[in-house]
Amino acid sequence: MKKGVLSIDYSFALKDLNRFGMGISHRDLKAGLALGAKKNKELFLERVSGSAGFYSLPYFEKETRKISRFAASLRRRFDTLVVLGIGGSALGTSAVMGALPERTRRKGGRVLVLDNVDPDAFEKAVATLDLKSTVFNVISKSGSTSETLSQFFVVTGLLKRKVGDRWKEHIIVTTDPEKGLLRNLAGKYGFLSFPVPPSVGGRFSVLSPVGLLPLAFAGVNVGSLLEGARYMDGINLGTEKEANPVVLLAAIYAHFMEDTRKNTFVLFAYSDFFVKLSDWFCQLWGESLGKEKKEGGRIDSIGQTPVGVIGVTAQHSQLQLYMEGPDDKVYTFIGPGKFRKDYSIKPLKKDESVLFLSGKKMADLFRAEMDATIYSLASKGRPVIVIEPHVRNEFAIGALIFLFECVTALTGKLLGVNPFDQPGVEYGKKLTRAMLGDKMSIKFLEDIEEFRKVRGRCEINLEAN
Repeated sequence: MKKGVLSIDYSFALKDLNRFGMGISHRDLKAGLALGAKKNKELFLERVSGSAGFYSLPYFEKETRKISRFAASLRRRFDTLVVLGIGGSALGTSAVMGALPERTRRKGGRVLVLDNVDPDAFEKAVATLDLKSTVFNVISKSGSTSETLSQFFVVTGLLKRKVGDRWKEHIIVTTDPEKGLLRNLAGKYGFLSFPVPPSVGGRFSVLSPVGLLPLAFAGVNVGSLLEGARYMDGINLGTEKEANPVVLLAAIYAHFMEDTRKNTFVLFAYSDFFVKLSDWFCQLWGESLGKEKKEGGRIDSIGQTPVGVIGVTAQHSQLQLYMEGPDDKVYTFIGPGKFRKDYSIKPLKKDESVLFLSGKKMADLFRAEMDATIYSLASKGRPVIVIEPHVRNEFAIGALIFLFECVTALTGKLLGVNPFDQPGVEYGKKLTRAMLGDKMSIKFLEDIEEFRKVRGRCEINLEAN
């Protein structure tokens, strides 16, 4: 791997190096690597056929340069870009912006991501905006996402009152290139628009215009971001088995998920910069792998609950559970990389209780905390993997994001599920539309009435005088 990008340590996931011999055996790993290499080739065929579109995104260099130039022109007219989107239309942008220090952004504009329809939170965010200098990026692959459309319709009303006939200049649409309500509205009103490739699912779309436009507006070097993703893709395509981090991690994760039924994936993000990256990963992992698999007339539920926790905070809140609670989890740590700033620790008093801190730096304490947590889990035989970007720049973050995407896709194939669909999510969307009176979803009203008859039958109401 290119020096200074990232490292992956899976020592504590191996049976031979696990204190209680509870990791993956050499035999099982060898078998998983062989199957992983085979499934990776199958994914390559899906890439060639165009059905797994996210693999192609790092190579859209020409389009990315156009987006960068367009974002620069936007910054000359607007100081704020607001993303209206939810799930995969929003989390990737937040993940990349959160992971990069402010200094890496080249005189970027302010980007605000509104990914919920909580009216109080929406009002609070809108109150911070000067609508005359704000542009709204409305993002929905289908063009019919209820939450995003509701935000959009509210914003259009606000813009009409504030900027008058020029309100359309404050709207940019990112959606399907040919179909959907947003695409139709873009054509009708002449909104500037960008396409979401039809074969790219929302949770895999951060390296498409979905993420690249707002990130470029924020000053992120999106060309370097894609360069890092291409670097990781080159490793995935050109490296065999155990030396291939995609095949290696997918083989290990699939083993713990299916063979040993580790039902929870705990992502320890050891940096505040990775809080949003953790949120993004949780959608990617949960929505891609939580599936019903039908075999021989029997339905088997596959998947892990992804839990994102922040070190060192979680050491004082969750570690007790992880140490002495059920051994049903696999742990992955994302290290902090290189710190930009550090502080010397100088105790006010030479007391034995704090003498060990004297002469140390805050980074020394932080890394000791992370290592102590890793070793604590290892002392109980818990499977631990450590992934650490050596630096936090666009190249390294692009490589890390693409690594997670490729590992997720391959893990799905190893488990025998489709990592690119989300049938469970669709049912909830249809119920929502039916409750709001959508005639196309009327058949779901019977289900809703059944649930309403049950809800509230066992309820406690607390009242105060």
